[in-house]
Amino acid sequence: MTAQFFKEILTEPALKDFEILRLENGEIDAECLDLVMEMAQNNRVLHIKGTDIPIDYYHENAFKFHDIYYDDARWVRIEHLLTLKDSYSVNLVRDHLIHRDVNTFIKYWIDSDHDMVQILSFKAIVSFQTERFFDGIVVLKGRRQATYLVAANPTKQRKRPILSITCYDGMFRLKSWNKDETFRVWGNLIVSWASEYKVLMLLNEKKELEGKLREIQKLLDTSQDQNMVKKKNEIAGELLNVSQEVASLNLVVREGMTAEFFKEILTEPALKDFESLRLDDGKIDEECLDLVMEMAQSNRVLHIKGTMIPFNYYHKNAFKFQDSFYDDAGWVRIEHLLTLKDSYSVSLGWNDLIHSEVNTFIKFWIDSDHDMVQSLSFKAAILFITELLFDGIVVLKARREAKYFVMANPTKQRKRPILSITCYDGFFRLKSWNKDIVESYASEYKVLMMLNKKKELEGKLEEIQKLLETSPDQNVVKKKNVIVGELQNVSQEVSSLNLVLREGVYSYE
Repeated sequence: MTAQFFKEILTEPALKDFEILRLENGEIDAECLDLVMEMAQNNRVLHIKGTDIPIDYYHENAFKFHDIYYDDARWVRIEHLLTLKDSYSVNLVRDHLIHRDVNTFIKYWIDSDHDMVQILSFKAIVSFQTERFFDGIVVLKGRRQATYLVAANPTKQRKRPILSITCYDGMFRLKSWNKDETFRVWGNLIVSWASEYKVLMLLNEKKELEGKLREIQKLLDTSQDQNMVKKKNEIAGELLNVSQEVASLNLVVREGMTAEFFKEILTEPALKDFESLRLDDGKIDEECLDLVMEMAQSNRVLHIKGTMIPFNYYHKNAFKFQDSFYDDAGWVRIEHLLTLKDSYSVSLGWNDLIHSEVNTFIKFWIDSDHDMVQSLSFKAAILFITELLFDGIVVLKARREAKYFVMANPTKQRKRPILSITCYDGFFRLKSWNKDIVESYASEYKVLMMLNKKKELEGKLEEIQKLLETSPDQNVVKKKNVIVGELQNVSQEVSSLNLVLREGVYSYE
């Protein structure tokens, strides 16, 4: 549909005061979408179903409707959701939201000066892992059902100061409540979250007092001011009272293995020269993990499966094993992966890697002075979108299969200068190859050499053209002609290959 035709429809008098607008089953470009978003009002409903939305779309009004349904929500970023104000419902189906996005939203919701949305639902592309979702947040699990509760900052004047978080059948639901609002459970039992709200107030007060006590203790470490000592004692007294109230509630926070016990295990003589270490099914804190990472060697294997790793964990040795498997990989950042050197295999389960990070990894791999890893696999929390994954990279699609190839910078002395990228059953796999052994990719390597040479010459020509615009030096003109000649020859070679460029990727016709 053209923007002009779409504009004619939207300016029809019958649509002037519309309450509900539904767009179904088709495609829509950014210009047409902008026309829709300009009509946003907080009493209007917008449902877009079965209609693809440009992946890089953004409009400040996209979440300023009363009730919103976006079937294709891959374009939605956390920045969109933070614009919500007094909305009733937002429902997202195909989205790219990851753990840290949800964590950011909840923290923003807690300190917001206004109610944001009554119901936010989205299809889960990540598993429901409380350590990641609720990192740094006081959370109470409800007695009556598998619901997690968070309270808004009590200094904010909010009508709906309770947020419930649930996940059923892969659908997340965040719902805000008035603390006295009633609802039905188990048929006819009418209840509210009032008692849970009181508990959350206590837990948040305890956390706040603990923070104040830490701050004043730091000051006292450098200055024994009597007023500060007095203030510290007052805070300690308040904290004691609140802690006693919390203790009376019989709440539990599940703990993992202690560092001391773990250290005893790792210092056992039998483990001194271990080749493979597996940690399965449990919890582990940062201190224990640090003990493991300090034992990293390039000939050792580390597999951590079914074991939760702190969301903000970092250690410089985390990827210095020969073979690494992290089932829980939500803590893994692109900075970790860029430390890889001469590793054999890295496999990640659930993770928060996004398109731009995979793109960064590939670009870093191309210009790296050393081979990084033979095989990198990870569970996909993103779709395989070539324009995003390969932005700014010369890529060739294989003739024989759904495999994409990238070549290392030929000025680097690399044993494995070809990288293949595949995605099957939601799993990404990046594998580096020697061009002449096993499954030979020698022909693909030659084509990539030509394509990269063409790109390099085009870049040089662009630079020299800029110089000539300010100074028509004859030596520069001569150099330009040489480059033009080289580029013409390479372009003819490329043309003879019958390649086509689609969505940022070269492939054979």
